[in-house]
Amino acid sequence: GANKNLFGGKFDRTMSFWQNSELSALGHPADDREKALLAPYPGRVPLEVMDGTWRPPVTDGSGQDRKVLRAAFELLKGAGYRVEDGRMLDPQGNPFG
Repeated sequence: GANKNLFGGKFDRTMSFWQNSELSALGHPADDREKALLAPYPGRVPLEVMDGTWRPPVTDGSGQDRKVLRAAFELLKGAGYRVEDGRMLDPQGNPFG
């Protein structure tokens, strides 16, 4: 990947959008206010996010990790995306991207 090829592996992947700040959810379960705010949307936020255990997928760094790509594609299919004639379409039939 770019880190290895361009930077000699000197950088670590961030694990959270606000890592190393008071806003980071990494390792912090949702508090009662967050749970109340999200209560009208059951199942929309993964349990791992709510309990503070979510971590980004780990790849082999090649950019060609089929297992991770397949998992991402399954999530898109679950959200109604599909492939027709070699193009990915959203649930309304519009091209992805």
